Amino acid sequence: MRLEDTKAIMEDNLEIKRMIGYLNNTQTKLKSKVDGLEKLLEEKEKWNARLAINESSIVYLEIKTQVLNETLHDLLKECLEVKTNVSTIVTDGQKKADILEQMASQVTQQSIQLNETSQRIYELKEQEKINIIYFANVTSIADNMRNELFFLKTSLDTLKNQTNYLNVDLTHVNSSVINSSQEIEENRIKINGYISQLSNLQMTVKSQKTMLQNLQNAVENARSLPNSCNDSQKPISCERGVAKVNRISVIADGIRLVNGSSWNEGRVEVYESGGWGSFCSTEWDTMDASVVCKVVGFKYGVAITSGLFGLGSGSVQMTNVSCDGSESSIFGCLYNRTKECPTNQTAGVVCTNANPLRLVNGRTEAEGRVEIYTENSRGRGEWRTVSDRNWGNSEAQAVCQILGFPGHHTIPRAGYHFGQGTGKICLEDVKCNGTELSLLDCQYQWSSNCNHTGDAGVSCLTIRLMDGYDESEGRVEVLIDNQWGTVCDDNWGQNEASVVCRSLGLPSANTVAKRSAYFGHGKGVILLNGLNCSGRENDLQECSRTESGREKCGHKNDAGVRCLQIRLVNKPGNRVSGLVEVYIKNEWGKVCGDNWTNEDSQVVCRHLGYPRHTAYPLQNNFFGQNPGRIRINKVHCLGGEQSLLNCNHSTDSRYIKCTSRRAAGVNCAPLTLVGGPSDREGRVEVYTDQQWGTVCDTHWGDQEARVVCENLGYFGHHAIPRQSSFFGGGNGSILMADVQCEGNVSSLLDCRHQVAIPTNCSHKNDAGVSCLPVRLVGGQSDREGRVEVYMNHVWGTVCDDDWDHDDAQVVCQSLGFPNFTGVARAAAYFGQGSGPILLDNVRCNGNEVDIRNCSYTTNVNCGHSEDAGVICVPLRLVDGKIGKEGRVEVYMNNHWGTVCNTNWGQNEAQVVCENIGYGRFNAVPRQSAFFGEGIGDIVLHNVRCSGRETALIECQHEVLASTNCSHDNDAGVSCLSVRLFGGRNAMEGRVEIFMRNEWGTICDTLWDSKDGNVVCRSLGYEGFTGVPRYNSFYGKGSGRIWLQNSSCNVDETSIQNCIKSGIWVHQCVPIRLVNGSSIDEGRVEVYQYNQWSTICGQNCSDSEAQVLCHSLGFGRAMNINATAFFGEGNGDILIQNVNCKGTESSLLDCGKDDVTVQNCSHHYDVGVKCSSVRLVNDTHEWEGLVEMYDGGAWKGLCAQNWNTAEARVACRSLGFDGSTAVTQPFKMNQRIKAKFPTYFDCRGHERNLFECSHHRIPVKTGWYSNDECTQAEVRCIPVRLSGGYSNKEGRVEVFMNNVWGTICDAGWDSVDTRIVCNTLFGYSYGGTKVSAGHFAQGVGDILLANVSCTGSESNVLECKHSLMTDHCTHSKDVAVKCYQNIRLNDGKLEVYVKNEWGTVCTYGWDDADAKVACRSLGLPSKYA
Repeated sequence: MRLEDTKAIMEDNLEIKRMIGYLNNTQTKLKSKVDGLEKLLEEKEKWNARLAINESSIVYLEIKTQVLNETLHDLLKECLEVKTNVSTIVTDGQKKADILEQMASQVTQQSIQLNETSQRIYELKEQEKINIIYFANVTSIADNMRNELFFLKTSLDTLKNQTNYLNVDLTHVNSSVINSSQEIEENRIKINGYISQLSNLQMTVKSQKTMLQNLQNAVENARSLPNSCNDSQKPISCERGVAKVNRISVIADGIRLVNGSSWNEGRVEVYESGGWGSFCSTEWDTMDASVVCKVVGFKYGVAITSGLFGLGSGSVQMTNVSCDGSESSIFGCLYNRTKECPTNQTAGVVCTNANPLRLVNGRTEAEGRVEIYTENSRGRGEWRTVSDRNWGNSEAQAVCQILGFPGHHTIPRAGYHFGQGTGKICLEDVKCNGTELSLLDCQYQWSSNCNHTGDAGVSCLTIRLMDGYDESEGRVEVLIDNQWGTVCDDNWGQNEASVVCRSLGLPSANTVAKRSAYFGHGKGVILLNGLNCSGRENDLQECSRTESGREKCGHKNDAGVRCLQIRLVNKPGNRVSGLVEVYIKNEWGKVCGDNWTNEDSQVVCRHLGYPRHTAYPLQNNFFGQNPGRIRINKVHCLGGEQSLLNCNHSTDSRYIKCTSRRAAGVNCAPLTLVGGPSDREGRVEVYTDQQWGTVCDTHWGDQEARVVCENLGYFGHHAIPRQSSFFGGGNGSILMADVQCEGNVSSLLDCRHQVAIPTNCSHKNDAGVSCLPVRLVGGQSDREGRVEVYMNHVWGTVCDDDWDHDDAQVVCQSLGFPNFTGVARAAAYFGQGSGPILLDNVRCNGNEVDIRNCSYTTNVNCGHSEDAGVICVPLRLVDGKIGKEGRVEVYMNNHWGTVCNTNWGQNEAQVVCENIGYGRFNAVPRQSAFFGEGIGDIVLHNVRCSGRETALIECQHEVLASTNCSHDNDAGVSCLSVRLFGGRNAMEGRVEIFMRNEWGTICDTLWDSKDGNVVCRSLGYEGFTGVPRYNSFYGKGSGRIWLQNSSCNVDETSIQNCIKSGIWVHQCVPIRLVNGSSIDEGRVEVYQYNQWSTICGQNCSDSEAQVLCHSLGFGRAMNINATAFFGEGNGDILIQNVNCKGTESSLLDCGKDDVTVQNCSHHYDVGVKCSSVRLVNDTHEWEGLVEMYDGGAWKGLCAQNWNTAEARVACRSLGFDGSTAVTQPFKMNQRIKAKFPTYFDCRGHERNLFECSHHRIPVKTGWYSNDECTQAEVRCIPVRLSGGYSNKEGRVEVFMNNVWGTICDAGWDSVDTRIVCNTLFGYSYGGTKVSAGHFAQGVGDILLANVSCTGSESNVLECKHSLMTDHCTHSKDVAVKCYQNIRLNDGKLEVYVKNEWGTVCTYGWDDADAKVACRSLGLPSKYA
């Protein structure tokens, strides 16, 4: 037997033993469970006995419940009899009420007993539940008992319900008794009212008698008038030379009114001790005046405190009168006795039966502007307005109550709702509790500076809206005979709703009638039914109506209304879009569209009854210029508000600067787009018949797509119809099919369409739309063309500056070509466009959904000869390590598929690279699923290309794959920027690389096996050993030598990633720069005798530095150092005593000693700083036009993409590290033809421009194809302003010895300030010195002191100064503010003198003056 079999048997035996042990354990557990079960059965018997006892208890309880039920039935019967008798025996109501209370007490006791019984039954029930749950798995007897208990509970619930009914009936009985008592009380009140009316009539008769007596007295007084007027009788006025004496108007109960201009006013006098005396006006108020007026037969009185009615001739009787208004006589009030009052301080009254409060300018007497009658400063009575500050419901309720409209629906009106009043004095800050008898009983204060734009008003209405979101909507309720009730919706429609809104002071032309208790069921009576309004009435009660059918109306038929305070203004028939107008202060006005958002639009659409529609904001007067006033601005909605007026907004006309050209609009579209990558595209879904649904794509085309885009607010956009569920299939109903839009329809729902959906329509046919702000024009298909974008309501082109494949990829993606390869085309490849050029310097990362989301500039300096284009190629490379290689996949028949590698070779690979925009690259065919196997179909095989085709699909091919082709034969391609040339086969040769659209070679300096391995890997020879070859082993190349000093780490993906220095070298030299901070500086080392060695710096000069830099490909030497500035080297020093003329092509061509140097140490190792940048200017080395060294010549750098970051790096590379960099100091607009064909993209921290991202521009593409360009400028200013609130003010700091420091203010004057401002901002700027404490103190060194400028210096460092700053602290740091002091305004020269701008007189003005002005403005003076 084999060892393996023995082990298997042993393992089986162990398993059997484990199973036996498990069975024994299981048997033990089963036995214990059986024992437990037997114990449970014993307990079950015990509980059965207990349950039998419980059953007998339940039977006893049921019998007792039956007795209680019969007793309660008898009580119910007796109560019903009592209820019947109460209505006929009112006088015995109280007695029977006592009886009923006793009966109710008995019922309550019975109910308590019943509750106790119920509680006991409940406890038994709970105990039974425990038992049932406990024995649920043992026996079914407990289940039967549970059912019996359930039936018992049901019976008890029925009994409790009957008890509740009895309690309700008892409540009704009590209510009837109370109502009877209320009727008695009401009759008593009516009788008291009749008595009061009789008393008033008696007082009126008495008043009439008094008036008659007064007339008789007046006649007697007239007979005794004197013949002249004298000053002693003033202030009584003289008229026609006849003196007026006291004219008595009214006398009653010892009170008379004297000297009034009419019979209802005058000075108040009281008869006491046989004579008449007056009152002091101290503390004299409306309450006191009202008591006097009531005594003489009037209802109300207005207090006059200014002595308007003259001084009395008798003694003064009273002062500090204080009445509460309820007194029947002035003697019933509190008062003090006095004998004299100050001049003009006698009390008077104006009595009236009308309230001294009125409503003005309303539609009815029950609404209007609130005005109160009081005396003015001249002692004359006048009507005054009330301020709406703190004006609210309590104040409005008080006014309505005072004016005799109790119980009415009160609405406070603010903001001169009923027009502006007049006068300078008003009542403001009124605070009432709503029960006052006079408005002057409220808290208030007088104001002598009224703004009548805040006049308060009131509406006391017999109609109201209830249970709406705000005051503009709700259930309609009316007040009739002091009772509020609802309105039946029988015949309820638009006209009736309009009348309701008009009566409420709300817009009546924009209403929505609601039926069937839309706002909930009302309570009480239904007061109106069958209304038939014309729509012109001011109140519902003016409408004709019928009472028939009221019995059929219940509160489920309560009428409602929505008075819309927002409307959309547009062409007739278009109700879902237009200019937004709001109703404020009885007029319609527009809304400012500044910062108008989706949330604002959503609120408008919801308010207009489109809660499910898609809201799109429309701005910038989208619907054309529509004159009208802007009423609100600064609207900010959160999206959940019911009305725009509930959002934050401003209506203060003083701050509304918006014009009607910027009015807001909205589109409440009954459709939306779903499932798209943005809100501009997706599956079309429409809202109709209270549901959302999709649209079938039959007949779906450009016109239908255009209507959808316009419905959604994307007017003018590129509308692309999508079919076959392009954005995925929807759910639910398909609501439209066979849609055909003709003409200028305003909504998709208005297009001709079928509602009955054909059988061939399913969600696989859902229609979609893309409303895009980008399109391709001028191509041979919809996948290629000139790129045009839609911005600011206009289409325009894109400049090809910085235009690359990433930008093209975003365009293709946004146009609905996902995963297509975007190929960038420049130089108007698809023809020149027209109109504006909207975008320039576009930079996308490739993941954006819209080209407008990419970085770009709008400061365009292109022509249409530079229009960008795109080709969206239905081909892609997948699973490569870099973007230029991968498995070839082709898009055919709406899906991606691979290509079989049968006959796959160089021509086919070249066509693919050409197809995706890498036509000049090294095309390497890959076979046998080199980049991994694909999935899905193999769509092409037997592809045969001539190499001249522009697309792979143009090559000969077969569409259906043969049976012997599978995904392990998937074809691939590498479009490489490296190639081997001149070898015997594809795996050897001279290394050439593709850079700046040109092939070139690499110097063999530092070339080793690591570099060779990287080349082999990038060519697809993974794992191969790269054997380096030197000294043009495969023949000399031609063209540029692109790189040298390669230093790979093996893991790079491209040889270009290995280069640390030596870009664009003129020739290969065995020299390198070591230990510098950038590629253009370092310790000089030369490769000789198979080793790197340093150079002794003794006797080195600028000539040697210039040769060194030129030989390394740099334009010039900045400086040379012979004291190991870049650190000491190692090993031998092989060269010394170098002597160059400056014209040599290499340092090795100069005179020198080539022996091992014994008398020179590494302390003297030569270092050099080179540069390929220089500034050209006639003035200073730190400013000028930027030039770059290229191919042995200096060329101007074009200003494309020349920004502060690039300028800062240029300054740093020139040795002005940390300086303030200004990109356009001269604005010379120098045009150049000899251009450096590269643009840079810096972040600002780089040491050298070539450390920035930089791109070589092909000679015939983009802006480089122009004959000229504007040259870049820079000023590297060693001065800056720090710590200011703007860039034109702050603490002055200078850059010296590689550090920034401040300047001591000792000796600082205005000339020094002007030099600083001229340096930083140009000659058109001057400045003023600011105190040291104005800005924060500086830190670090104080570098200069005692600065003294003459005015001709270019910067402050050129001024005379001292470096001795020991006596200075940072509290004396110089600070300045710079400002422009010369400018051109419409061609006129203006100067800033004494804080104002003015012109310059032409007297004596000549060319020299003009040149100075031009230079001050930073402009060329050539033609001045």
